[in-house]
Amino acid sequence: MSSSSNPTNLYPFPFSESNLKIPSKNYSHTMSLGTPETSQNNEEKGATIELHVQGFYKLYVELFKGVPPLTTEKGFIMSPKFRYKLKVPFFFLTNYNAHFCALFVSQKLAKLPISLGLATYIEPHIVQNVISLGKRSLDKEFKVVFDVKVVEIDLADNRECDGFRKRGLI
Repeated sequence: MSSSSNPTNLYPFPFSESNLKIPSKNYSHTMSLGTPETSQNNEEKGATIELHVQGFYKLYVELFKGVPPLTTEKGFIMSPKFRYKLKVPFFFLTNYNAHFCALFVSQKLAKLPISLGLATYIEPHIVQNVISLGKRSLDKEFKVVFDVKVVEIDLADNRECDGFRKRGLI
């Protein structure tokens, strides 16, 4: 999917607009295996995790109290796709070290410029999948790519709109 700042007709989640919860923030992801990059001699071997994060935003405006909100755009506004990498050493990819793997991954995610909500959402998925794949890899390096979508639906309520009207912006 290409990134763009233009509105699109893309709906990242299947939903009916009639039962849409406004405001809301939702996360979804897909996972795929990538081609591993070979570690250099001085680099610790392990699993490479890539996060590809893309945001989708839609604003609804409640012009008057009691009137259903209207959308400002036909589709979602998409952010560019941001890519982050982290490496999990083989030491953490065993059942014995599963707790330490979760701690290690959460510390790595805390250093990335992502929201706490996104880190909380994706961390258990990363840990569960890298431990599962680590058992099958037989100490061979592997790469897992998580394509994450963050969908935020915001609402400018009638009080906010009154302020805009008073300033002549609506």
